[in-house]
Amino acid sequence: MGSVCQLTPTFDSNSASLSFTTSPFPVQVSAFSPLGFLVDFHLNTVIQSDLSVNLAAANGVTIAQLPSVPTPSQYGFVVGTVLGTTPSLNQFMLQTPWGQPFIIDTTSSTTFNNFSASACTTPGFACLAQGQILKVEISGVAAGGNLTASEVDYVQAAAAQTVEGTVIKILPLPVPAGELIVQMILHNNPSSASGVPLGGVATVTLASSAAYSIDSNGFTMPSGLNFTSEEDVTVGQNLRLVVAPGTLSATGSGPVSSLWGPPPSISFTASAVELEPSQLTGPITATDSGTATFTLSVAPRFFAPWPTPSAVSSFNVVTTSQTSYTGFTPDNFTGLATNDFVSVNG
Repeated sequence: MGSVCQLTPTFDSNSASLSFTTSPFPVQVSAFSPLGFLVDFHLNTVIQSDLSVNLAAANGVTIAQLPSVPTPSQYGFVVGTVLGTTPSLNQFMLQTPWGQPFIIDTTSSTTFNNFSASACTTPGFACLAQGQILKVEISGVAAGGNLTASEVDYVQAAAAQTVEGTVIKILPLPVPAGELIVQMILHNNPSSASGVPLGGVATVTLASSAAYSIDSNGFTMPSGLNFTSEEDVTVGQNLRLVVAPGTLSATGSGPVSSLWGPPPSISFTASAVELEPSQLTGPITATDSGTATFTLSVAPRFFAPWPTPSAVSSFNVVTTSQTSYTGFTPDNFTGLATNDFVSVNG
């Protein structure tokens, strides 16, 4: 009780691959036009009573085409390492972790965010340097295949190491004042370091001297909502952490090379903590049109229990004029209703 277990399920060989022949297919594909699909895995259906996984179970996996917009403001994000810059063309080349390089064009409207004082004094194209890791928001694709950046976010310096993951547990251990020890499931490794296994569990000490910040992605934070210390860390948050040099160590061996299994667990100390956009899902239990807020009851993530369910299983969700609504009638706050099952990203 109160611990996280990693399961190694077996798959029904008849459902190793799936084919979709009904709506939204067939679809028409056009060059340089955005096209996206939302694939839902319904765990209550695909996970069988013996904990095997059957993807072919009725309504176990569903797919829907994402709605298109006439002029998309963004195509998504790309994270990678700067291979080089061409100042005369306001271009730089970005190497992604999976090996694909992209030529990125910047314009006068491109914004540059989160660059430290050591990188540059005035955020702009001149801040970019070989070896940096960046997260780039893409707003368009040129006919030649170049990507156009609407936003360039500084992730780490060439000599640093960062990881991203979701907090699944806060350990109730006595630690020095100002510190916190959390467990996280890692899902992104911008520097592609071999010692950071994705999908593994990391035990992280948030140092008392750690710097805290928010990756707002251009969203203006309402007053009173802060992320400034270990007291603001909670289960379910996505965090980007800077690994303090010399603190990374493996705490488990992982499976033998001939077998599949969970990756080895690790531990490290974080010298910087940044709150990333995080998603929570659950039913709406109350709405308040006067303050444009609602209460969300959230189920445990990754099958992990909340530390104190009565205290943290409900969240007050604040909306603003910047909030977007998808799938509601109408697509605004008035479209929300008690007992609606929704996902919130913020």
